[in-house]
Amino acid sequence: MGVTFMVVVGAFAGKVYNEWVSGRRNGEAAKRLGILLASGFIVGEGLLGVLKSGFIAGTGKEAPIAPAGDALVNPLFAATSAADIMSVIAFPVIVFLMYRWVGGIAQRL
Repeated sequence: MGVTFMVVVGAFAGKVYNEWVSGRRNGEAAKRLGILLASGFIVGEGLLGVLKSGFIAGTGKEAPIAPAGDALVNPLFAATSAADIMSVIAFPVIVFLMYRWVGGIAQRL
């Protein structure tokens, strides 16, 4: 369910972005830059996954680069750490800001 859900979320976000930039100056360039940004997210995730698996294989630990171990565990949600909650908030904000940035670049072309 998780992977399929994220594909739907990504498709919806792409449609919203394309509609947002289509009426603007250099809308087609902005759409292409949006596709490049999305491709970069996909490639970056894959590269970080390979790097993480190398760390795991090299150290033999499940979470070799965990910054605080169990120190960030949220007592309200037993299976959810504070880091997980912060990432759920931070990632959409960062994605939104990056797409705004790409849309601004297209305006200056």
